[in-house]
Amino acid sequence: MPIQYQNPYERLQFMIAHPEQWQSHGNHSVTLNFAAPVVYVSGRTQAYRVKITVTSTCLVPEEIFVYSRMPDNSLRFENVASPNDLFEYPVGAPDNPARPYFRLAHADLLFRNADMCVDAAVGVANDVLELTRTLDGLDQLVELGGMVIGNCESSSSSSSSSA
Repeated sequence: MPIQYQNPYERLQFMIAHPEQWQSHGNHSVTLNFAAPVVYVSGRTQAYRVKITVTSTCLVPEEIFVYSRMPDNSLRFENVASPNDLFEYPVGAPDNPARPYFRLAHADLLFRNADMCVDAAVGVANDVLELTRTLDGLDQLVELGGMVIGNCESSSSSSSSSA
């Protein structure tokens, strides 16, 4: 039987109190802090918010949340960064108007529905876990073998070439 929560944010509180499912076996880690409004009335509140902030990391930049700057200059949260996003997107603000993506150390999410808000926060935690697992995996390399490219059969062969 699923756990019944008294308020929409109890699911997040339970997740925070039971971190064992969020552990991995590598060297990369991210510590997240979740904050939600204290005042709301179930069935009447018009918006639900959760702010997720990176409070510490190990071998991962703190700025793991990808945002885009919209044409009206507003910001939109896009996703948790992938390893490629960490390499490609700048921190703090976009550096090229044609590429409006950049990274911040927090995600501020607003929803009309409490369940969607909590589902998104849990989804963010899952995506951060996958980021750390992927970074751990990228550190584990296996030798695939060498390959000779070109032809250098003899060092005494002529050095002439045709163009």
